Amino acid sequence: FGRGHGWYVATMPDAAGIDAVVAAVVAASGVVPVVTGLPSGVEAARRGSLTTVINHGDEAAWIDVDGTDVETGARVGRRLLDPQGVLFALSPSPVDETAREAPAAPAEALASR
Repeated sequence: FGRGHGWYVATMPDAAGIDAVVAAVVAASGVVPVVTGLPSGVEAARRGSLTTVINHGDEAAWIDVDGTDVETGARVGRRLLDPQGVLFALSPSPVDETAREAPAAPAEALASR
């Protein structure tokens, strides 16, 4: 409590400006994706060691997940996820040492962009 940062944007930025502010906030927070490199329309969520990947698209999509398929017990790795397909995998919890560091202050994060 009391160690966070507040962001105040005293303008009406255009789309590029909003993208820059949001990118800076995310970078400063230390948040990292559950699964990197997912194509558009594919989302991943994590609850403990369970990773859920959902393809909301109408076309199959390649994904790469480190873990074990809950349904089959097979290693996941790189695979094609069917349209509207779902994958449940048990994955090791990532340890990101940089996330343990204090996030950059808002002005520092924007200045580095």
